[in-house]
Amino acid sequence: MKKPALLALLLVLGAWDAPAQASAPFVSRLQAKAGQSSVQLSWRTVPGFAGTHRIYRHTLEIDAATFPQAVQVGTVGAAAGAFEDFPAAGSYYYAVLLDDGQLSLMFVPFRNKTSSPVQVASAAPERGGATLITGLAAEVSGDAVRLSFQSSRGDRELLLFRALQPMRSGEDLTSSPLPLEAGRRDYEDFPIPGLDYYYALVDAGLFKLGKPELVAGQNSTLQPVRVPLDAGRVGLPPAVMEEVPSPAQPAPGGGRPPAAAAPGTARVAAPAPRQPASAPASEQIAMAPVRSAPLPYLDLGAARGLSTPPLPASRPLGPLARRAVEAMLREAPAREAPRLRAQALPEEMGAASGSASGAAEGNEDAALGSIATEYLLTGRLPEAEKGLRAFLAVPRPEAAAARARFYLGQVYYLQGKLQPAVLELLLARPRYYAAVEPWLENCLQRLSGS
Repeated sequence: MKKPALLALLLVLGAWDAPAQASAPFVSRLQAKAGQSSVQLSWRTVPGFAGTHRIYRHTLEIDAATFPQAVQVGTVGAAAGAFEDFPAAGSYYYAVLLDDGQLSLMFVPFRNKTSSPVQVASAAPERGGATLITGLAAEVSGDAVRLSFQSSRGDRELLLFRALQPMRSGEDLTSSPLPLEAGRRDYEDFPIPGLDYYYALVDAGLFKLGKPELVAGQNSTLQPVRVPLDAGRVGLPPAVMEEVPSPAQPAPGGGRPPAAAAPGTARVAAPAPRQPASAPASEQIAMAPVRSAPLPYLDLGAARGLSTPPLPASRPLGPLARRAVEAMLREAPAREAPRLRAQALPEEMGAASGSASGAAEGNEDAALGSIATEYLLTGRLPEAEKGLRAFLAVPRPEAAAARARFYLGQVYYLQGKLQPAVLELLLARPRYYAAVEPWLENCLQRLSGS
């Protein structure tokens, strides 16, 4: 009697616990195993979770009080259950938090955080020599973005990334990087105005290993920067405002000076006139400076000569010119394309002895030789067309198919079917150019009516 009651109680507790596990906002069974120069993390993912896992590291146990000082060392997808970290030598604690658009700040010992430290004996060889980048800052200066940063080593090359979204982990470094030579402490970038940009700077050696580290606020920016997109950056030179009177108003200069703009007056921008270099400085009009890379200013008043000259307009011939042209055409000798006669290529002339028996055996040369000598050269065009079409209905070697199309083009030509003849001859021309070209030229000449 006690066993059924105990079993029922376990089933009830299991049914109550299952939904809680499925909807728990944290991973479980987080384990950290230290190697010589790395830490292997593994955990059990949350079923149905569709966000990302953020991995944090700290020299103290991570909880609500120490989390602000924790370093995010990576981000992996929803299906990932492992991560490898390459820290410097020392003792570390870890935590794996869920992010589905909002970071879950729940710290559960033995579930999503470690309660005991793991000891790393030494840093990885490449990481031991990598530079530590801190204090990356971006500010707008004119039409450029000035970047400043600190690097712990002056002999390491760097890679600069620019993106439209924040870069929090190595998976976000998808754009093409800009290499910076060793020893740089600043850089001036010229992005396209009017867009928000984020920046990240990593050690080039670590990036080649596929293990770049991003620390928000240190080597990646948290806030976007934008070069303003105003009238001075769209390529237009300064404009002079002029008053254009409406039809209901008299033109200025009729006895009274122009007053302030009235409802009947439109103000339009006219390009500033060019001033000679010799003009006094007080009389010269300031022009827009040359736009920095990558977008130069467009000077609408300068001609570039990129368009082709316009074609002259057509004009009808006068009576005298028309009569002269008609007389020239009457006196010109008539050009009539000569009538060609069927011909066979040397390959078929030597294989014609195979006759129909060769065709039955599948010998392409013998089959084509039989069709060319027995049907095409003797003028039996319907039989030649039927045999060639049947020959081409089966996949053939490139040379044999090209010769068959050459003969089929001849058949169509001799039957007066010039358009299909041109199509067949074009297919055969790449292989037998010298033999096909006279036939193709003759067909085109007849089709043109000359």
